Amino acid sequence: MMTRPPSGARYRRPGTPPVRLAVTPTLASWDRHDHPSQRALSAFLDSLEPLVRPALQQLASPAVLALDIGLSKGTQLTSGGRDLDNYLFPIVARFGPAHFVAVFARKHHGRSTIAIGPAQLAEDEPSGHWAHGSALLTASSDMTAWKQQLVAGLAASTDVRVLPPGPVAVHLAFRIGPQRNWANLWKPAIDALGGVLGVDNPAKPFAPRDDRITDLGLQHSIDPRIGHAVQVDVWWRPADRAAVPRRPIWTRWTARG
Repeated sequence: MMTRPPSGARYRRPGTPPVRLAVTPTLASWDRHDHPSQRALSAFLDSLEPLVRPALQQLASPAVLALDIGLSKGTQLTSGGRDLDNYLFPIVARFGPAHFVAVFARKHHGRSTIAIGPAQLAEDEPSGHWAHGSALLTASSDMTAWKQQLVAGLAASTDVRVLPPGPVAVHLAFRIGPQRNWANLWKPAIDALGGVLGVDNPAKPFAPRDDRITDLGLQHSIDPRIGHAVQVDVWWRPADRAAVPRRPIWTRWTARG
C-alpha cells in the first residue's frame, strides 16, 4: 500500500517516452450503455489495454500516468466542455485508482500521447509562480458542505482571485485515509474552484469554468492518521498558451500533522 511521502514531497510526470495513441481520447460518459458515447469510450479504453495493463504489471510501485489530448487546429482549448478530469477518470476507473499515485493531463493542438512510469519524487521546485491554498475537509465529499469547506479553506490560506481569461494550470493533492477512492474526490474539488476559474452564473458557484484548465495534475497520499477527513492542497496559475510545454511541470503537496 502506498504510504505518506516525506514532508514537502512532490511527484513528477513520468520520465518514460510517451506513446502516440491510435484512438482519440474520449471523455467520460454517463449515457446508457448502448449510447454512441459509451461505445466510443469503450473503444478508447480497450485500445489502452495493451499499453497500460502490461506497464502496470511491470511496475513494483504505484505509477504515474500522463495523458496529452491532441485536438484539431481551430478547436477551442478553453471552452466546449472538454474537462481534463473527465478524460482521466475513465482511464483510472478502468485500470484501478490504487495503481496510480499521480495522473496528469494536458490538452493542446497536435497529437495525443500517453506515458506511464514509476512514481518519482521531483528534486527541484516547480517552474514559474504558483498560487497555493489548502484546506482540511471533514464533511462528506458527497455533500455541498465539503465544497464549501474547500472554498473557505482556500480563502483562509491565500488570496483567491479569478485568473484572467485564458488557459489555466491547476494541480491538486489529496491526503486521505486508506479506504477512500481518491478519484471520486477530483470532481467535487474542481467544482469548488470557481473563485479561481470563474463561474458563468453566480447563482451556481459550484459550476466553474473548469474547461479553462489545459494543464491538470492530480496526486494523492495515504495517511491512516487522517481518518475520514481529507487534506486538499491546490496550486494554480495561468497556463502557457503555447502547445504542450517543453519543460515538465511538477505537482507538490504539503504534509501536515
